[in-house]
Amino acid sequence: MHPVLTDLPRRDQILTATLELLATTPLERLTTRHIAQRVGVTQPALFRHFRTREALLLAVAHEARAALSVRLTALLAVPQPPLRRCVALAELLADFVDHHPGLPRLLFADLAFEAPELRLAVQHLVAMQHTLVATLVVEAQADGTVRPDVQPEAAATLFVAMVQGLALRGLVQGQTQLPPMRERLPAVLELWREAIHSGAEARPTVKPEGPHRTARAMVLDVRPILARGVDPLAEVLATLATLTPSSVLVLTAPFRPKPLETLLAARGHGVSAHPAPNGLWSLLVRVDDTMPCLDLRDLEPPEPLERLLLAATRLVPGESLLAHVPRHPHLLLPQLQARGHRFEVANLADGTAVVRVEAAS
Repeated sequence: MHPVLTDLPRRDQILTATLELLATTPLERLTTRHIAQRVGVTQPALFRHFRTREALLLAVAHEARAALSVRLTALLAVPQPPLRRCVALAELLADFVDHHPGLPRLLFADLAFEAPELRLAVQHLVAMQHTLVATLVVEAQADGTVRPDVQPEAAATLFVAMVQGLALRGLVQGQTQLPPMRERLPAVLELWREAIHSGAEARPTVKPEGPHRTARAMVLDVRPILARGVDPLAEVLATLATLTPSSVLVLTAPFRPKPLETLLAARGHGVSAHPAPNGLWSLLVRVDDTMPCLDLRDLEPPEPLERLLLAATRLVPGESLLAHVPRHPHLLLPQLQARGHRFEVANLADGTAVVRVEAAS
């Protein structure tokens, strides 16, 4: 067994060995026999963890996305101007490729476009970068550091092509024949910045008031968006732009989107993550974080409904409240309606629900 692998759990040993071999072995020549030999196990032992080579490669792509998400979450947690965040993202990606030189083979391999699940996983890796950069370019236009005539989607496409081009060149010419990607990045990154930069100093961003904003409690399931190979950030932000500060948005996702949590929290929203037994996650987003949410989930029936009704009766015209209850409040809704309250319910993937109640008119 390779000495670097000895301290890892067996599954992680296999994933690490696969990435290591991809650094020097074309994907079409990479076999499970080679990987098993690298780890120091038999092929049947390897197949106990991954039934096929394609399943193994898919797991490598998922692990790469998870590792990138951890780094991206840390990046987004640091307050900095949007263009500086773009630079930091490019540096993060270059460092990641330098640390995992086998990853570009997976990203650019023909096999990735023959196996639908693997193709989708690769698309997610790229879409996450593209959507984030487009969003940051919009923010940079708002603060005056990017020209208003720049198309954010085009700027993001150019950014992704820049990063992929550097990675591909290292793959074609051989990592040992070129300096690390991190050293080759600054020159091309500066060209990208100059292409979109306005030359002006950043100014305070004024948050525009979007048209037709309404107070709501609503659910956005991002799984169909991800199934198309698209990052959901743009749709999430567009949905939030339609909601007033007294609203709540529940996002349903197949995994915990930690970078999105950090990004939304940095934009002033209250965000909490809730896992469900079926592997799904819900993000509870309180728009602009101006309203607390009563957490009644741990109370035994009928106390959650009684407390919510009592809180609703104390509302004055123009006020509203949010409450997180242990299940969909079927018995509560007729009582709220009888008292003249307007209300909406958003169900989370774990079976709990959030109720938004407005004062009786």
